[in-house]
Amino acid sequence: MKQPTYNPISCSLHDELLDLATRRQTVQITWRDFAENEHNANATITDVFSREAQEFLQLSSGQEIRLDQLTTVDGKIFGGNC
Repeated sequence: MKQPTYNPISCSLHDELLDLATRRQTVQITWRDFAENEHNANATITDVFSREAQEFLQLSSGQEIRLDQLTTVDGKIFGGNC
């Protein structure tokens, strides 16, 4: 399955992810994969980074999630462009 074009998230939400990664606290994360399946995790965000013009977060488990797949993080609704 080809990945859809990356849509940047809002700058303020990106800043919040960076803050959560710095604080290393466990948060509730919900996202949709490319097949539109919803996933949930209680995890620590260990990094927010860019690769090939796309932005990702990395969880303490090592899992990477593209930022435009996020639906909620720590109770905040994600979506929208920077």
